[in-house]
Amino acid sequence: MPNVGISVGGNFWSVGSANYSVYSQSLTSDASGNYSVALLVNNSYSASLTPVAGSGYVATSISPLDVSTTVVKNLLLNPAFTLSGTVKSTSGVAISNIKVCSSSGPTSKCSTSDASGLYSLTGLDSGTYSLGISRSGTTNIATPASFSISSVITNLAITANTNQDITVPVVTLSGKTTDNNGVAVPNVGISVGGNFWSVGSANYSVYSQSLTSDASGNYSVALLANNSYSITITPPTGSLFVPANLTGYDMTVSKIQNIILSKTVSQYQLFVTVTGTGSGSVSASPVGFTCSNGKCGWYYDSGTTVNLGATPNAGSTFAGWSGGGCSGTAGCTVNSGATVTATFTATTSVIAADLVAGWNLLGNGSDGTVDVATAFGDATKISTVWKWVSGANPGWAFYTPLQVDGGAAYAASKGYNFLTTIKAGEGFWVNAKQAVTMPVATGHLLPTVAFRDGTGTADANALPQGWSLIAVGDNPTPRNFVNGILSPLGTPPTAGAPAASTLTTLWSWNAGNVTTSPGWFFYSPALDNNGGLANYVTSKGYLDFGAMSKTLDAAVGFWVNHP
Repeated sequence: MPNVGISVGGNFWSVGSANYSVYSQSLTSDASGNYSVALLVNNSYSASLTPVAGSGYVATSISPLDVSTTVVKNLLLNPAFTLSGTVKSTSGVAISNIKVCSSSGPTSKCSTSDASGLYSLTGLDSGTYSLGISRSGTTNIATPASFSISSVITNLAITANTNQDITVPVVTLSGKTTDNNGVAVPNVGISVGGNFWSVGSANYSVYSQSLTSDASGNYSVALLANNSYSITITPPTGSLFVPANLTGYDMTVSKIQNIILSKTVSQYQLFVTVTGTGSGSVSASPVGFTCSNGKCGWYYDSGTTVNLGATPNAGSTFAGWSGGGCSGTAGCTVNSGATVTATFTATTSVIAADLVAGWNLLGNGSDGTVDVATAFGDATKISTVWKWVSGANPGWAFYTPLQVDGGAAYAASKGYNFLTTIKAGEGFWVNAKQAVTMPVATGHLLPTVAFRDGTGTADANALPQGWSLIAVGDNPTPRNFVNGILSPLGTPPTAGAPAASTLTTLWSWNAGNVTTSPGWFFYSPALDNNGGLANYVTSKGYLDFGAMSKTLDAAVGFWVNHP
């Protein structure tokens, strides 16, 4: 290889009474890669090789070089490797302007992620590396203003060009600053304390962040997950509200936390937690607050009696109070500081479907199991029932009430599975002889968060790679469904968040129930995010979920394609 810089280190040694000195020498290989350097014999030397930039090789050290006579020795350069990947959030959104550095390893390199979240460390020598990350400029999604994680990736062996994605565990704390009557208090200073902690060999650093609530009292701050934070509240000058220090904000997932400011009068603090298998809300009067998710807190003046009332949502019942001296299912009264829990229990729902004569795409959006022969065994109304079985051995399962054995022999002759049950969250096709309204399933409505991203999991409701025919019971929009299957169990998707890339497409068949003509409703997260969804749907003659205010129904199945 030509033009390689060669530096042979000097040395000093003695033989008997003779003292030898050879000083460092630098030279460059010629056009044919040849080199020659004169040295004194009977000693050991070291050499440093510096290749031309862009040659595909890295600087290489060679030691020892034992020289006892004139010798021909070829010097070998180590090849350079590239480490690349995508920096993304826990929900899979690519993040720009994150600096990625090889924090340990044979070669020190850094790269900043581009607009697509891509980074690339070039010119790496082979060996074992650790990677660290930090924010470097304005990011495309909310991240802490200043943070770093050392050794976010460890023991990464580089012996060839390697791809390694990096996940930044970003969560958001947001809410409103209000008085104890729910009136927004603008311009409240909010300072979130910095923190430093370790998880295994990874060291996390998040520096203090200061912000001010807007004219409507809204605030939002990005943090790193899996740590506890403290907040200092500074009310507007002259507002008569008192400063406060809040501690113990454990951030494992994004959460909404309203901040209630108190005035200089004596006040009590009331906490209400909404829990259980069902859902509902708790209202507090005359305070005027409502809590419908997680834990809420209010301040109220001493001498005030607060009446709490519980209202269950559809599909739920109120199971009762606990804590704060409250019990039973009637109203709850408090007149001092208290922590009260309201428990809601999901009730059983009957899911019914309106079938047209011909093909209908139905779904079991409950946690119950449908016995196919019982539900669809009326041969005067139903011709056939088909269910797609996804996974490692995809194929169709078949049932017909027109045959005594339900079509078991026919299914076997065609290589189908014999269809006996429709499980929770499964979709299926029904070919009806006539228009009819009939019950499909009975059970608790199945929430979106019951479905998981299936790659590498053994979850019964995990979505495998390829096509799946499914159903869900909480009537989400397609975007909220796509985002919801990424959320931790029980956590709703963030309002207004971009559509995640978990699914490629989503299809729902309209048999004429929504419009007079049958057709496919179509959704694509990628087209939704780039603004091209409506034009694409129109160009293909599909039906538009958004334009027709169509959500995913508990009795209607839909296809999803998981990459």
